[in-house]
Amino acid sequence: MDRLISTLSDVEARFNGGNNAQKANLTHLLELLSRADSLRKDILGVAEVFPVLAETSNENLQEIETTVFSVVQHQYTPLKTRTCPICAAQSQTIFDFFAHYQGKLAEDNNVRQAFVVSKGFCQVHTWQFERIASPQGISEGYVTFVETVASELRRVASLPRTQSIKAIGNFLPAGQTCLACRLLRDEEVIQRERFLGYISTTDGQEFYRRTLGLCLSHLQAILVDNPPKKIREFLLLEQARHFEDLSEDMRNYTLKRDAIRRGLLNSNEENAWRRALVQLVGERMAHKE
Repeated sequence: MDRLISTLSDVEARFNGGNNAQKANLTHLLELLSRADSLRKDILGVAEVFPVLAETSNENLQEIETTVFSVVQHQYTPLKTRTCPICAAQSQTIFDFFAHYQGKLAEDNNVRQAFVVSKGFCQVHTWQFERIASPQGISEGYVTFVETVASELRRVASLPRTQSIKAIGNFLPAGQTCLACRLLRDEEVIQRERFLGYISTTDGQEFYRRTLGLCLSHLQAILVDNPPKKIREFLLLEQARHFEDLSEDMRNYTLKRDAIRRGLLNSNEENAWRRALVQLVGERMAHKE
């Protein structure tokens, strides 16, 4: 059956780009190829995903995820003066998760199996994890994933090109399945609710005036939650003022540096460039795909 599918695929490649008669034959060939592939799956029970999926039930996955997420305490500091408060909470959450997860991944085979099923971390969180985990921890934790990918590539090597492409897509990381992305999404929902509760108080609004405020991404998310008009206007006007203060600090920083008057720089001017980036795109560790 594999030889038949391989032969049909070779013929398909030769017919592509041919004349009209060949293109008409190609339609019938593709139908035959599809039927042959379906028959092969019926006979062999070939899965379109990692074989490890059959070994890990949904109940086991949920139990494992509950265990590895249990370290997260959803700590909340109402507002941070030098960064976005929601970003700050997410950054602490993801750091705590990575610090805990690297040990579980290295020590627990069930966690490693679940890691394979979730297709690892997305690109962003893979490299954030690399900065926190040790080389030994990564080697021990990722070995099952790497071995599974190797086995899967060997399995699909003899399949038609389109099937090989689809099979590779089954183990490419994605934000939808990345544990870290999911954790950050959940944390954001929790922190948005807490933020809205605090900013609705007189004390919360007074303190917010003395902070850097929300980044644009989380400001938009808060507005999506449909707060009262008074709160919405307060947040937008305060954030406009924060950006105006930042621009003034950045201009002063440039002028004093150009004039070789670095000694006159104050702390606000000295790190205004970084605070501006946080306001525009959020903290690095709070990113998700």
